[in-house]
Amino acid sequence: MRALIDLPPRAIGMRHTVRYAALLLLMTAMAVNVATAAGDPFIGKWQLDRAQSKYESGNVPQSMTITMEADDQGIHYHSETTFSNGSHSTTEYTANYDERLTTVQQDGGVSAPVSLKRIDANTVEAQYERGFRTIATSRRVVSGDGQTMTITTLETTKEGNTITSISVFHRIP
Repeated sequence: MRALIDLPPRAIGMRHTVRYAALLLLMTAMAVNVATAAGDPFIGKWQLDRAQSKYESGNVPQSMTITMEADDQGIHYHSETTFSNGSHSTTEYTANYDERLTTVQQDGGVSAPVSLKRIDANTVEAQYERGFRTIATSRRVVSGDGQTMTITTLETTKEGNTITSISVFHRIP
C-alpha cells in the first residue's frame, strides 16, 4: 500500500472525501434510528396491572415491569418478573422493527430468539421462534393517550394447543 506522501494531491483529497462521505452516512443512519426511537410510544417504563390481565393458564405473574429504551441498535427491552411462587426472571434484548431475529437473554441463558415488526404507530408484533418454528406471537398495542400497553400473547404448547395471555401495563414515571 502506498503512503499518503507518495500519492498525488488529487488522490489524497479523494480519499478524504470518501472517508468524510462514509462518516456522514453512518452518522445520518444513527440519527434517523435514534430519532425514530425517540418518537416511539413504547419507550418508557411499564408496570403490569394484575387485575386487568387475563392468563388462560391462570398463572398471572405477581409483578412485572418492562422498560424499553432507545439504543444505537434499536429498542432495548428489559423485563423483571416475579411469579406467584416467588421465583424471579429477568429478560432482555435489543432489536429493530425489521423482522430480523435477535438473541433474547434470560437468567438461565439464551431464550427463544425474537423478531419485531411494526404494524402501525402504536402496534408492534413480536415473534418468538425455536427450531425455525414460531412458538409464540405477542401483539403489543399502546393506547391513544400513551398510558396503557396491552400485550396479547398466543403461545403454542408442545401438544399443539394455543394458550392466550392478555397482559395490561400502565406507564410509570
